[in-house]
Formats: sequence, structure tokens, C-alpha cells
Amino acid sequence: MTSDENRAIMLIGYVSKRVESICTSVEKARKVLPNNQHILRLFQRLRELRAFSTLADIPIHSSPLHLHPLRGDRKGLWAVTIKGEWRVCFRPAGKCSYRPDDSVMPQTVTEIEIVEVVDYHDD
Repeated sequence: MTSDENRAIMLIGYVSKRVESICTSVEKARKVLPNNQHILRLFQRLRELRAFSTLADIPIHSSPLHLHPLRGDRKGLWAVTIKGEWRVCFRPAGKCSYRPDDSVMPQTVTEIEIVEVVDYHDD
């Protein structure tokens, strides 16, 4: 086995069957996202997320993912950019550690749960 074959990948789960279908079916994604470029980018972003071992391995606020923690009513969630204002929002899942202020320790996050695929900027 090569070192790449031994490397852990980010596990991705889904908050619901609906969200899972959007993230795994072009037909379902087409009902939510504005065009084919967004759909292709969604699937690309999910592949890119899966390629990292931990949340800490993903560059914060850097292209192309633009990973960032969310605030306000979405506190505890993280997001990556699909295209334009569209985001994949997720939360840490599985066994991970938290700081005293209840923020997650990114180096302990090896599993995420996709919560929504959304343009939340209009909220």
C-alpha cells in the first residue's frame, strides 16, 4: 500500500435523505441549484471535502473552498462556497473535541454532516 492509500478521508453524512439526494443526484440538485455550473461545482466541492483528513487540513477563507465558520442563527455550522452566493453548510459529526467556548477543535473533526445546500444571503 502507498501512503495515499493509508491516508484517512473525511467522512460525509447528511442531515436528511432530502439533503443526501441533492448532494448525490444531478436530477435532485437541478431542482435546488440555479444551473449546471453550480451542480458540477457542488459535486466537486464534496469530492474536495472528502479528500481532507480533518477540518484543520482545509485552508480557511482560501480558494477554491473558502471554508468559513458561520455565525448568528447558523453558529456551529461551517460552509464552503459552491459558486457565487451558494454554499454547502455542514456541522462537525462523530467524535470531536470542543474548546471551553464550545467551538470545535478543527484538528479533531474527521466526519461532517451536510445540513443544507443554500444561498443563505437572502435570509
